Amino acid sequence: MTIEHEWKDPYKTAVLGTDWSKMEERIRAPESPISARLREFSLNHGGTPEENQPIADAVNGLKARGERRGRVERTETRRLGSKQRTDGDEYIGTTRA
Repeated sequence: MTIEHEWKDPYKTAVLGTDWSKMEERIRAPESPISARLREFSLNHGGTPEENQPIADAVNGLKARGERRGRVERTETRRLGSKQRTDGDEYIGTTRA
């Protein structure tokens, strides 16, 4: 028997999403339902092994996705900064004559 929990759909959206501008929101969406489910575990002797592992994997997956989001943002910032420095005749530290 497979039981679906609230955290699974938002987690899948975060992990499979490719729109990095929405990634922070998508990463945060499953955090609350996962936390709620973990609180439930504390009330029912730790939940079942069938759900404990997927939740642990989801928590690790969201953490990795968040780290990846940070790397994508830093790369994009550097790329845009580089483009701005090389566009046109002006360069940082020089003036047009």
